[in-house]
Amino acid sequence: MAKYRARRPSRGFRRLLQLGVFLALAAPLPILPAAAGGAPPPFGIGDWTVTGTELFIDRGLVLDGNLTVAAGGSLTLVNSSLLFLPGPHELRVLSGGSLRMLSGSSASSFDATEKDLHRAGFWVERGARAEFRNASFDSIGIIYRWQGSTKLGGVCVYADGAVVDNCTFSGNYIGLTLFDRAAVTNCRFSENGWAGAVSYGADTEWTGCTFVRNFYGAVAYRGNPAFERCSFTDNAIGAAADSTAVRFSRCDFTDNVRKGLYVSLEQGSSPVPSASQVRAEYCLFENNSYGIDGVFFYSDEGGNIWPLEHELLLVDPAFIKNREAGIKWDRLIPDGEKRRSSSTWTVRGRSEVLANRALFKGNLIVEGELDVSGSQLLVDCEDDGWQQLEVRPGGRLNVSDNSTLAAASGHAFALRCRPGSSFAMDRSVLRGCGWDASEPYRAGPLLETGDVRLSRTTVAWCPAALVLDGARGVLVEDCALGGNITGLLMDGSSVLLRNCTVGARGPSRCRLDGGSFLDSVNSTVDRFGIELLDERSRANISWYLDVLAVWSDGRPAAGATLVVTDVDGVEVAVAAADAGGSVDDLVVLDTSVTPSGYEVRTPHHLNCTLGPVCNETDVAVTSSLRVELVLRDTEPPSISVTSPRPDEHLGSRRVRLAGLAEDNLALATVALVLDGHRRHLVHQQASGGPARIDWDLVVELAEGPHTLEALAVDAGGTSARSSFGFTVDATPPRVSITSPRDRHLTNAAELDVEGRTEPGTAVEVNGVQARVAGGSFTARVRLSEGENLVTARATDRAGNRDEDSVSVRLDSVPPALWVSFSPDAAAVRDPQVALSGVMEFGAALSVNGRPVVLPGLADNFTTLVFLSSGNNTIRVEATDAAGNVNTVERSMVLDTAAPVFEVLYPPDGLLTNEPSLAILLLAESGTAVSAGNVSATVPGGPGGMANLSLRCGLVEGTNDIAIKAVDAAGNVFQRARRVVLDTTAPVLELSSPAPGSTTSATMVYLVGRTDPDATLTVNGVELEVGFGGSFSGELELGAGKNPIVVRAQDPLGNLRELELNVTRVPARGDTTVVGGPPPDWPFFGFVAAAMGAAAGEGWWLWRRLSRRPPHPAPGTRHPEQTMKREVG
Repeated sequence: MAKYRARRPSRGFRRLLQLGVFLALAAPLPILPAAAGGAPPPFGIGDWTVTGTELFIDRGLVLDGNLTVAAGGSLTLVNSSLLFLPGPHELRVLSGGSLRMLSGSSASSFDATEKDLHRAGFWVERGARAEFRNASFDSIGIIYRWQGSTKLGGVCVYADGAVVDNCTFSGNYIGLTLFDRAAVTNCRFSENGWAGAVSYGADTEWTGCTFVRNFYGAVAYRGNPAFERCSFTDNAIGAAADSTAVRFSRCDFTDNVRKGLYVSLEQGSSPVPSASQVRAEYCLFENNSYGIDGVFFYSDEGGNIWPLEHELLLVDPAFIKNREAGIKWDRLIPDGEKRRSSSTWTVRGRSEVLANRALFKGNLIVEGELDVSGSQLLVDCEDDGWQQLEVRPGGRLNVSDNSTLAAASGHAFALRCRPGSSFAMDRSVLRGCGWDASEPYRAGPLLETGDVRLSRTTVAWCPAALVLDGARGVLVEDCALGGNITGLLMDGSSVLLRNCTVGARGPSRCRLDGGSFLDSVNSTVDRFGIELLDERSRANISWYLDVLAVWSDGRPAAGATLVVTDVDGVEVAVAAADAGGSVDDLVVLDTSVTPSGYEVRTPHHLNCTLGPVCNETDVAVTSSLRVELVLRDTEPPSISVTSPRPDEHLGSRRVRLAGLAEDNLALATVALVLDGHRRHLVHQQASGGPARIDWDLVVELAEGPHTLEALAVDAGGTSARSSFGFTVDATPPRVSITSPRDRHLTNAAELDVEGRTEPGTAVEVNGVQARVAGGSFTARVRLSEGENLVTARATDRAGNRDEDSVSVRLDSVPPALWVSFSPDAAAVRDPQVALSGVMEFGAALSVNGRPVVLPGLADNFTTLVFLSSGNNTIRVEATDAAGNVNTVERSMVLDTAAPVFEVLYPPDGLLTNEPSLAILLLAESGTAVSAGNVSATVPGGPGGMANLSLRCGLVEGTNDIAIKAVDAAGNVFQRARRVVLDTTAPVLELSSPAPGSTTSATMVYLVGRTDPDATLTVNGVELEVGFGGSFSGELELGAGKNPIVVRAQDPLGNLRELELNVTRVPARGDTTVVGGPPPDWPFFGFVAAAMGAAAGEGWWLWRRLSRRPPHPAPGTRHPEQTMKREVG
């Protein structure tokens, strides 16, 4: 068999180039001599046996010998190349061995001459392990070899569970041959001489693979291979299945030169399997020579017949524009043998046959949607059964675009549409559907659904053209129905035949049973060809009636009303004629066929009316007819003059005469007569004149009154006239404006205009219609700011015009005025206010109604205004020449009295230890009051009094606070308060006992000094302070440590505290002494020192008392006291 692949460079040239590349890759790498463990032979010459684990990464290996992976050996190539030099070499992986080619690795053999068939063999035996990922195989494997009766080639894998992923096989006779279970995914098989891949007796899975430019894309021998989402493109034959069970799912067979999918059982193949199944699901067959081609031979070489069972299953295939046939499925079985094979084409989703021939031997079942467009679909099932093309409930069969749907005879219903299905044919042919010699009246296309639409379709070579069973609402139009025995068989069905021909060789064209109804419209069904088999069935025979309504001169009678009644006077149709006078496609009942006989409903009475004209006639409607009804006219013409109009005054001596005359048939004469003697003939025609005449001409007339008469006569002699008078007046009227005068200045936006004109004249002033009385007119117009042209336009009845104009200037903008007041305040204390400003040049100025005399026409001004006590209003007005006034007003209050307020708190000389002081005032509302750096406005309306609180901070010692009130006019009133801040704690000094002292006495004496006005407590018990601030006392001690807390607090609450501990220990002999110890001299010395200190304190106290304020507030103390907290 000849090789099939695209043109490519010479193979010898490619192999030399490939050898050079491999040697270049391998040259830099040292080739080690053969060593134990399976290293490659030195320089690649000799056989190489792998017995251990070998890993090669990024290596180029050249071998002139055999490569064997022994049992227990493992060879892994990662991004490495393996090249066999010319010779009968082979790569063989023995049982128990492992070969892995990964990540860009490749295997190839060098063929020095194109004729050399000794390419290196590639064998993976059973029991071995093979894993190929992202690898390529080019010109590797034997080119052709028989092993027994098996044709072998390429990479031959006998191992179970081989993995082949994302690999390429090219330039081989056979790319890949699998003999056992394997998974092949995302691989590419291209330009292999005989086959891209072969599955021999194996359950292989091929997923996402591409087969391109091979002779056979893929070949399946025996086994159960499955192809999922594979693409077979540009091969001679996309895929071949040879006596095997194979499944193709969602595969594309496109642009294959001979066949997309070829299924055959070749003679000589041994052993022959007992059964074969090919299943194609959701596959596309496009632009192949044949989409599917199948030929089965059942005999072996000895002529014995094998009891084979073969099955073809198609699910939702698509056959699109295949050159010879979309599907050609045949079975050749010797004569006399029982047919045991079956083929099924099932449509579950959507399947289409587009521009194809489809020759299918088997059952075609439509459960989804099958579209046949521009194609021939021949279904021939050799199995027993009632149908071979079946549309099941929910299924849709659409045949269109000059398609042919045919089924071989031998079945009662070769085409069957079940209840709930849909069947549509348009511009197509349905032939050869069904035959049953035992019941010839019960065979043909069987329609059990009402969703049937046949249009422009021919049905031929069927016992009955259509068999309807329980099909109601069927529509058949523009069809040719030819039955070998009868045309229609109906049982419990209803059908509308429209524009159809129904033919049959038998005595009846239509047989109705089970309450069927046949509605025949303009079809070749007569009452004698209808056979009713029950008491409920009936048929109507109707025809089209077309009516043309015209006038007697042949014009269409558009809008005419046509009423049709039957032989009993029953109204059956009412219609209006269109613009062409036609009423088309009226369906008129001829005969009703019932079990009791025939009811003839014709002749029919036609009544055509338009206005007062009517025509009636009777016609027998026994076929489709076209009737012409002529209406005769008795209506006079109409005439209309559009220029001049009655009583119109024309302003030109050249007068336009225009108008039209109309008639419902034809006008014979149209003429115009001026002033009773000037005749103008517009139209004259003896017969067949137009139905409308328009005239438009100009004549020269003198000024004054005139008359016009228009005359129209129609073809029937009826006439119409129109006459009236008009006046020619070419002299314009005169008009003049008397008020206002030209160049008038005003500030009013509306202006009254007065003037004179001729009586009876219409006057417009700037587009406003004026009131005209006698020879005078008045009008009120609106002006725009600035210059205005006021125009009075007079128009007489003839349209003559005259006009007069004056210029008026509107100035409604007040003059510019800017005034400055000094002082510029709402309240002032100076009765004299100076005004200065700028105004529009030329304007007059007044202040409070008093004119201000300016030197010349100045635009700057200065003046004085004197105020009176209380409220004053200053009004400054500027008036321009148009009387526009601009006013500036200012209200001022003259107030010369100072504000008063009362300090409610604090009293003067306040002594406090709070650093923040609240000042409470009663002051005039609206007055701005400040105390120190704090200010606020007294709330309330003018003239009232209100309380105001200000809080200000104090500094240690004396604080002189100035409180000031300022009213709106600037009058000032001020008071002062002195406040002393004392935050210093009183002095507290303890001279005895010393902190942390120890004694065996039961009493301890406390001696110390503090401020004379301080309150002193010892462990919470108050101790009297002497006049100079000295104090002394005794405190009973307990055994052990005794804490002593001494506190001094002045009248303001400033506090100072001392803490100390005195420890009492037992006296000698462990005897506790009650009372103080006997005085000793050191103690008396200390007392003398204390007395001296007391004298000094007396002097200090005298000075302090002399500086104290006479009446300190409660809770306060002298400002010179300071506080310092000490903890002893």
